[in-house]
Amino acid sequence: MGQQDEYAAACELASTGRYREARESLKALLQRDPSHVEALILLAKVEYYLGHPAASRQSFEVALSCEPGNMAAFFGIEYHRQRTRSLLYIAGVVLLLAAIGVATAFLTNHLTSSMRQLDSAFATLSESVNRMGSVVEEVRKASLGDQKDTGKALSEIRAELTKLRRGNADFMREIEELRKAVFPGYQTPLAVP
Repeated sequence: MGQQDEYAAACELASTGRYREARESLKALLQRDPSHVEALILLAKVEYYLGHPAASRQSFEVALSCEPGNMAAFFGIEYHRQRTRSLLYIAGVVLLLAAIGVATAFLTNHLTSSMRQLDSAFATLSESVNRMGSVVEEVRKASLGDQKDTGKALSEIRAELTKLRRGNADFMREIEELRKAVFPGYQTPLAVP
């Protein structure tokens, strides 16, 4: 059997999907004639179909070195270069998305924790305001007999209570602005006074 007959038999094997047999036949042919360009190109294609991209590229490179103007070998090498670039690009995108996901999870966890702390601080502040209102009411009731001294104390307590309520309202507005910025769809369970 001559080289052309061996090459034709390998082509037949490859065209019917019998890639392993085609590879063995082509390797035997190339042992006798390492510069058989058509066999090298077919071997490159067979290696690719068998899932061996490095061996495929190497066969294209050997074919191109044997015949520098061979367009099939040139385009085979270019295909592998483009494929490598695409895989690197995809890997970069996947890594970037993973980094964004980790950062998002971290920020969401941190912001959720911060929002819980703000809610707790607001609850404490609200309790203080309510207790202050109760104290004012008790002082008012107790001072019915001595209105002059207790009236002054009551005015001072009311002024402090007003300051606390203003601070509380400012605090709540800041919390709501933060919630809206971080969680646009978040509905607050707390009412702003």
